[in-house]
Amino acid sequence: MIASTSHLKYGKALYNVAKDANVGDKVLNDMESLAHAFENGALRKLMVEVCYLAASAQEKVLSVTFHGKVQEITMNLLVLLAREKKLSLVPQVAEIY
Repeated sequence: MIASTSHLKYGKALYNVAKDANVGDKVLNDMESLAHAFENGALRKLMVEVCYLAASAQEKVLSVTFHGKVQEITMNLLVLLAREKKLSLVPQVAEIY
């Protein structure tokens, strides 16, 4: 089995963008909360339901669920991960961040 390093790229990119936007601590809080929600099953359940939807519908569900609750940078990451069918990487990206 080949190990994926995608989470490393996303985590490092997220860190750099958040740092440049001067919202590093806020994005860290977002990622910790998302990782915790994933581990508790709440986010995992949402991801299972969302993965069968078209990309535009996934974005809408994520937007409705997280709008105003996470930083725009974090929201952009979630949308990107959904488009790439990699929402399951949220806990690993949070760990790298």
